[in-house]
Amino acid sequence: MRQKLKSLIADQELQTAAKALTFGHYKERWLETKKDRIRIANIKKTAEYLAPLDKIPVRDIKNPIIKNVLLKQNITPYKLSECISAVCSIMDLAVEDDIIEYHKCALLKKSQEIPQHIKGSGYKWQPVENFKDLFDRFVHTEPIYIYFYLLQALTGLRSGTCRTLKKNYFDFKENLIVIPGQDMKIKIRHNQMRKPFRIPITASIKTLFNCIQQTYPASSDYLFARTDGTPMVERDISMPMSAVASDLAHPHGFRKSMRTWMAENGISQEVAELCIDHAVYGKKLSNKNSSKEQSFSTDDEYQKSDLLILRRKAMEAYDNAVVANLPENLKQLLSSKKSKNN
Repeated sequence: MRQKLKSLIADQELQTAAKALTFGHYKERWLETKKDRIRIANIKKTAEYLAPLDKIPVRDIKNPIIKNVLLKQNITPYKLSECISAVCSIMDLAVEDDIIEYHKCALLKKSQEIPQHIKGSGYKWQPVENFKDLFDRFVHTEPIYIYFYLLQALTGLRSGTCRTLKKNYFDFKENLIVIPGQDMKIKIRHNQMRKPFRIPITASIKTLFNCIQQTYPASSDYLFARTDGTPMVERDISMPMSAVASDLAHPHGFRKSMRTWMAENGISQEVAELCIDHAVYGKKLSNKNSSKEQSFSTDDEYQKSDLLILRRKAMEAYDNAVVANLPENLKQLLSSKKSKNN
């Protein structure tokens, strides 16, 4: 009898504690995990839209309540999608704490009552053979942006990663750019925090680095820094290209240029995908406990090499192709600087 009474009291205490844990409590925990992100201002804005839910016990959060709160505000479809993703992540924390068994917030993304964000046709891009026409458009563009587009074209990095490159990532003894795993878009691989991403430094990449250092000797740790020392934001690098070449390309499109050139020039799929930091997956498996498909392949489980030697050869060949298709002024810039480096 005493054991049953103790069990009942413990259960009542657990229920009382659960009721005291509000959505706002878990939202603050979620924000704490995001505090070091470059997009923290946007993340905080998303959190503001969810403020009406803060005082509601997390156990009482249901889809109709979330829907009502979001639709009362003037939120764009894109931001609505971000808000729902944030709610899912916040509620996941409550599941991890066993405060709730599960939630169905992901279903809101497919709700007919929620305006859907319609994605465009993708980033515009140009094949390497058209780089002369593309870079000719930048004749009156400030050099720092031209250097950025050239470096992104040569490395195949995502715009966000390229914007936040730090100078100490460049190791010229080993001729590598070494980017910490937590600074990459894909942070988890093989069910654990990923290793640093290594990019072979070609002659043109080294030249560009030195050129940026000489032309913009900023005291910031970042290679592409604003006047206050913080890294450039997305609009800083997208607007100059949009102003003169919106009909041709977008900065992110350089990844398509690299990947397409490699496919057309006999670079193996595995090497080419690793060059642009894509994993090579097999067929997709559906996980009953998740709304997302999970990718799996035996290669992903057993092949642990980043194929650096093969990627170095591929990127050197790609470097030569890019330079060969640049306007004469940029060819001369790279060749004159290369001779000084040597």
